[in-house]
Amino acid sequence: MNQAPLHLKQSSSPALAQMFADYFQLQQVCTPDQYDEIYKMRYQTYCEEFGYDIYHHKLRERDEYDRFSLQCLLRLQTTQEAAGSIRLIIPPTQKRGLLLPFERNYSQAFYRNLINPDTLPYGSYCEISRMVITKNFRQRSGEQLSPRGVINDLSTEMTEQQRKFPFINIGLYLAAISLFIQSHRSIVFLAIEPKLVRRLDQFGIYLTQASQVIDYHGQRAIYFATRDSLLMDISHFRQDYRGFYFFINDCLRTYP
Repeated sequence: MNQAPLHLKQSSSPALAQMFADYFQLQQVCTPDQYDEIYKMRYQTYCEEFGYDIYHHKLRERDEYDRFSLQCLLRLQTTQEAAGSIRLIIPPTQKRGLLLPFERNYSQAFYRNLINPDTLPYGSYCEISRMVITKNFRQRSGEQLSPRGVINDLSTEMTEQQRKFPFINIGLYLAAISLFIQSHRSIVFLAIEPKLVRRLDQFGIYLTQASQVIDYHGQRAIYFATRDSLLMDISHFRQDYRGFYFFINDCLRTYP
C-alpha cells in the first residue's frame, strides 16, 4: 500500500483544535517529575478508584514496559492539573524475547489466523497502552465507569457545560498514533473497549479486531492498525478532525 502524505494543511477553521487547546496542554514526557506524575495518577485511578489488582509501589503504578515507552501527559491549562496520559511501548532491541502486554494477557483469545505476532519481525510492532483519564475529567454521562472515559457520541453540537472537556480520550489516542507514525514501526496493537473503538471509528480511525472480547479490567479486545492504514485514515479525516490531529501532532516533540 502506498504511504499517504502527511504534508496536508491544517484546517483553516480549527474550531475543534482551538476548543481543546483552550482547556488543555499536551506534551511528550521527558523529565523524572513528569514520569512520577503519571505513575501517581495511574495509581490513584487504577488502584485506588477502580481497585485493579496490579503491582504498585509507594503510591505509584508502573511496570517494566515504562522503561521502553514514549509517554504523553495532558494537563488542564488553568491549573496545570494532570488530566490524563497514554503511552506507546516500543520493544527494545536488546530484549528480543520481551512479550508486550497484549501478547501476555490475550494469548488464548488471539485470532492467529488473522494476524499472528509470533510470525511478525521483531521490532516491527508496538503497543498503545495505559490510557487513563482522571476522575475530575470523567464526569459526563457514561464516562464514570471506565478509567478511559468512554462515551458513545462525537457530536460537537453540544452546550458548553456538556462539552466542558472535549475529546480527551480521542486527543490522547491521536497523540499515541502520532508517536507511532513517527516511530516508523509497521503495526500498532492496543487492548481497548469496543465502545471506544466505535468512537474512534466515528472519528475516522479504523481498527481491526484481532482477538475475542474478554473480561480483563473490563470488556476489552485486541485491535491493530498498520502505519499505512492510519496515514490513509488521517488523509481522509474531515477538515476539522484533520486540523485537530495536526494540532496534537504539533504538541509533541519530534521523535528522536
